[in-house]
Amino acid sequence: MNLRFYLLIAFLLFSRYAFSQTQEDYDELMTVVYSHPVNSTEAQAAAKQMYELVEKEEVLQTIANYMILANIYKTQVVNEKQADHLMEKANQLIYGYNPSSKGSDEWMTKHLLEMYLSKDQAKAAAKYLDKHPEFESFNNLNMVAGALSLFNELTMAGKYYEKAMNTELGIDEYRSYSGYAYYLCKMGEYNLVEELIAKMKKLSEESPELWTMSYTLEYLNTQSFYSLLIGDYHSYIIDQKNLFDNYPDQSADECNFVQSSYHSVLATAYELIGNYDQALQEYYLADSSIRASNLCFNTKYPDSPIPSYVYPSYNIFLAQIGRQSDFTKPLDQLLRETNEYYDGLKTDESITELGRASIVGFLGGKDYHDIYQSYLKDLVTRKDFSVSTSPFSTYAFFCVRDRKLETAFDTYKDLFHVNQEWINDLIFTFGEKTFVTYYNSKLKDGYNNYHSFVRILIDSQNSMKNKALEQVYDNLLLTKSISFKSTQKRKKTFVQSNSPEIIARYNQWLAKKQLLIRAYQQHEEQEDIKVLDRKENKPDINLDELQAEVQQLENQLVQLTQNYEELLTISSPGWKEVRDRLQEGEAAIEVARFQWKDQRYYDDKAYYAAYIIRKDSQQPEVVYLPATAEDLDGKYYNLYRNTIQQRLDDSRSYDQYWKPIQERLIGIRKVYFSADGIYHLINLPTLKNGESNQYLLDEIQIQYVTSTANLLEDESTIKPKNSVLLGRPAYDTKGETTKPLSSDELQTRSFIGNFDEQSVIDLPGTEEEILAVKREMEKQRVQTRSYLGSEATEEVLYDLENPSILHIATHGYWNKTDNDASEKYRMFNAMINSGLLLAGVVNYYTADELPMSHDGVLTAYEAQNLALDGTDLVVLSACETGLGHFDAGEGVYGLQRAFRSAGATSIINSLWKVDDQATKDFMIAFYSHYLSGATKLHAFTAAQKSMQTKYNDPYYWGAFVLVGR
Repeated sequence: MNLRFYLLIAFLLFSRYAFSQTQEDYDELMTVVYSHPVNSTEAQAAAKQMYELVEKEEVLQTIANYMILANIYKTQVVNEKQADHLMEKANQLIYGYNPSSKGSDEWMTKHLLEMYLSKDQAKAAAKYLDKHPEFESFNNLNMVAGALSLFNELTMAGKYYEKAMNTELGIDEYRSYSGYAYYLCKMGEYNLVEELIAKMKKLSEESPELWTMSYTLEYLNTQSFYSLLIGDYHSYIIDQKNLFDNYPDQSADECNFVQSSYHSVLATAYELIGNYDQALQEYYLADSSIRASNLCFNTKYPDSPIPSYVYPSYNIFLAQIGRQSDFTKPLDQLLRETNEYYDGLKTDESITELGRASIVGFLGGKDYHDIYQSYLKDLVTRKDFSVSTSPFSTYAFFCVRDRKLETAFDTYKDLFHVNQEWINDLIFTFGEKTFVTYYNSKLKDGYNNYHSFVRILIDSQNSMKNKALEQVYDNLLLTKSISFKSTQKRKKTFVQSNSPEIIARYNQWLAKKQLLIRAYQQHEEQEDIKVLDRKENKPDINLDELQAEVQQLENQLVQLTQNYEELLTISSPGWKEVRDRLQEGEAAIEVARFQWKDQRYYDDKAYYAAYIIRKDSQQPEVVYLPATAEDLDGKYYNLYRNTIQQRLDDSRSYDQYWKPIQERLIGIRKVYFSADGIYHLINLPTLKNGESNQYLLDEIQIQYVTSTANLLEDESTIKPKNSVLLGRPAYDTKGETTKPLSSDELQTRSFIGNFDEQSVIDLPGTEEEILAVKREMEKQRVQTRSYLGSEATEEVLYDLENPSILHIATHGYWNKTDNDASEKYRMFNAMINSGLLLAGVVNYYTADELPMSHDGVLTAYEAQNLALDGTDLVVLSACETGLGHFDAGEGVYGLQRAFRSAGATSIINSLWKVDDQATKDFMIAFYSHYLSGATKLHAFTAAQKSMQTKYNDPYYWGAFVLVGR
């Protein structure tokens, strides 16, 4: 039985729960005992009556009652023999054995105590349990399974966990699920973990009062552990704070171990989210407080096995951030103490030796190679998803730092092979949010670190650099927008499964997501008094529970589609396949933003790399942008955006973002460009070459693609068959128009402020645009449906069935989300904080009561569920529809991603506030070319150039970007 469980039971000794009148009598006698002095006549008499009552009434013979009585005979009515007897009774119930049965002593004194010390002893306990089925209680099965799982005997562990979970228990019997949850994490069954956590939460709310605190702490602890394992570190901090706040009264913890542990937890969490100053402070407090706690305990209990050695977390972190000069002890002493500590541990080597190797490696010692290589070989075969493949990238970092480059090269090669397998094992056992979180925190490091390794090879002219360049390009083809690819595949599988059960569950999932977005919008409005001056009658909305229900339905869908393996596999072409699709004079460019990693594990420098291949490339080549990523993302982007907004001349942006790349593109007339980071916000054709005094639009053709792997997809040459056009929605359907523009107002399609009649201005240009586009469509005999005014509603979009073209002209908006939000909510927030305004939005948000119905806002979260699998082009003729939350390597979470996820092949969206009249002219020009037979890219470029001659300034002609083929 683990120590935490005993602590919980001890805390609950004084809890009261009236099972019956008999239990009430028992509880009243307990009150008598504790209301009189220790060993008083009254206390002894009441204790005796309690004992007789328990012996007489079978309903009172529970674990809790025996433990309460045992504690009374140990502290209030001092009788050690009777206390031991009662504790033995409790143990009989806990471990399911009869003291008179053969083997009880061996089970209690040997196997229960030793099964956690080594793999062999865990197996021996399991074997003993098989021979003595009378001991197969929930607790015994659960503990044996936990011990086997600890030593990575996962197949055996699963057998005993399955037996334990099938054991029937009464509501008054406590059952611990945390070990099973950890086992499922090891196996990668994360969707089942979430269901188990929900079960624990329910038990904490519905179980007898006696167990409420136990289940609450186990639920919070498991939730916290799960957040840590999947890499949702922001949630981990919140979960740990909730756990600490709910922990029993710690006044009895004289040596303050709980507080010490709390500092360690926070230190780890702050490190993982990149808050290094706070992490350093917490590590210092953790080391200091743990040292004080150990000293306190060893003083009180001289024979205690607790070691005086303190894990050198503070010094390790100093080494990770490059501050070895601040070590609190000499390096030799730290390494010696580390080895002495691990030599003294009597546990499984596979657990302890990796810890030893990690500490030695981070501190700068050299004795880590053999341990890591043995451990990694084992990890490949057993696939411990809770550990993930991070030991590979850590070991590779040590090798690069110590310039063992050949070993690093081989380690990275193994890592990428394992990662590709693991990605396909995991990607469809998760919902999208959870997979992105896991991938970013557990699998992505190796790919990111490899960019630094390649640069080190190139700078040192190492002969492995060419092979490394091939590998890094292949990595980008696999991993860039990997979650986006999985979302598309998942949706395709749901829709094409032909399974009535899957389709019904899919529709249920979509409906629940709609309910969630309605609830979220109502919640946000009620938090904003500026929008609604209504403080009373707020509905009780639990967003966490609704989101959990959405996640549960997605998990169920994933489970139902596990047989569709051929559809649920992520693969990618090699760089040579992309090269072979290029024509003469074409190049493909993959941009990557990466954190620098060489001598310091945590470095504050990041860079951009542009990997280039041509038709005749023998291997990819690379350009490293000279400025740091911090400067390109910050001051240089601010310069670019300000000059665009202020209509000023700008030749410096070209030098920063394109000139170093252009120097490698001699003879290239067309580029397929896959962006990353800040390049999602830079419209390259608007950059002005100071030497030629021309915009990039006039010097080279650029086609934006999600990944250069898109070159293997055939460009659509089929003439559009039908289209759906929405424009000039009646934001206020009662008046059919909203606030008109005054002559001095900026005529843009942006949305600023709240959803009321004073903020949502009318856009007459959008109606002209829709009518003009419709005329162009009809000329080319494209079947067209147009919706204006009160007809331009959300419902129209939800009823779509794969039109060839979808064109929406209205207000768009993007509200920047909180970067401190947890991972699971950050993406959710990004997808609901970008959207398009449609008919009735003002009516909805100025109503006396907010109905649970469509609100006139199509968020990106909703748009990703539209039926657009056969749609060749979506045009978002609105402001800032290309903005959103940036995830390095994954793209932008916002409207562009949403419509691509819904199935659209190509998207036209905007990067800044767009002028109403100029946008109308641009769209008319685009369609006149496109519907006459030009490709989308040629039509788009022609429209830009025609607008350039009319308006000149890129503010008017450069806001829109075409992404896709």
